[in-house]
Amino acid sequence: MKIRDHLNSIDVFAQLSDDDVQQVVTLVRETRVGAGAVVARQGEAGDALYVVSSGVLQTKASDGTGGGRPVAGCFEGQWLGGMAPVVPSSPLEPAVRASSAPLPEVAWIPRSAGKLFTVFSPKGGVGKSTVAVNLAVAMAKAHPQSVALLDLSLTFGHDMLMLNLVPRSSLAATSADALRTLGLDEDLSHYLAVHPSSGLRVMAGALHPEEGEAVSGDSAKAAIEMLRLHFPYVVVDTGSNFTDPVLCALEASDRVLMLCSPEISVLRDIRECQRILGEVIHLPGDRVLYLLNSVFPFKTISREQFESALHQELFAELPYGGDVPAKAALRGEAFVETQSASSLARALHRLASQLTDDNGRPSHLQQQDKRRGFFR
Repeated sequence: MKIRDHLNSIDVFAQLSDDDVQQVVTLVRETRVGAGAVVARQGEAGDALYVVSSGVLQTKASDGTGGGRPVAGCFEGQWLGGMAPVVPSSPLEPAVRASSAPLPEVAWIPRSAGKLFTVFSPKGGVGKSTVAVNLAVAMAKAHPQSVALLDLSLTFGHDMLMLNLVPRSSLAATSADALRTLGLDEDLSHYLAVHPSSGLRVMAGALHPEEGEAVSGDSAKAAIEMLRLHFPYVVVDTGSNFTDPVLCALEASDRVLMLCSPEISVLRDIRECQRILGEVIHLPGDRVLYLLNSVFPFKTISREQFESALHQELFAELPYGGDVPAKAALRGEAFVETQSASSLARALHRLASQLTDDNGRPSHLQQQDKRRGFFR
């Protein structure tokens, strides 16, 4: 994003004329800082406005012991500062405002820490939760302590059940403002169940169906921001409707994994999703990866027919898993761990590796992989 675009996104500059904004641009100094560097310290006079071009600025308030309590995260396109310190302004609501208080310590966190992968499909029963859970576990096995799973299937979320976990709390039990003040080693861990064998952290959206209504888009956005702040990889499981929480996840995603099953009805719905993502959400097309999940032992539509109808190459094809997914779910296990030799488990391990290593390869490399049997 250009400096002018950043300034136009800030309330105080948004009403200025183009000429006035250009004068401000001439005063801006671009600074590159390394991960973990301190940009400003608590107690120092606030004399600058900080605009995040890329990465994350994490603010910490002194706890009197030489450490610091995380206050909030300031993400790309957001700002904090300066003459009258605040933590941070729109689109994040301020967690702390003080006209005369010193600026909290501000530490730089690289943007690359926190890739978001959202699993979505307009139809239930195509394996969203199965794919999201096992994909997240596969990532966690390859990248210990680095992966979180957020269940935004808010009415009947099954991610905890599929991993035999008992959550202490859920996203529905807190607020967006509260989430933005949590630290990983403190309060945030209260909302994260730990999968013992993989180390995956899992956040439930709601513990009971009626609680799902309490989760707003802002709450989902705050949860995603905080998880991305603390984990290099975040997987989001979703419901099948374009609710506010799901829209927030889709908009924030580095990659949307659009799960398809080889059915005429699904093909029609996926085409509608293409229109909504492009015309309503304005999500760039290259962020959407189409996965064909063979939920039946037979195909009513071939891969080639699906691609032709979508005018889009499928990124991957997941093979029919037989009774492997159902039996694993009944036992509260991830089959990528317990039945890793199965063809479906191998396909999900390869997909996890590809997403974390490359975040989606260009189409000409996909063709090379297909010729080598990567997707089989």
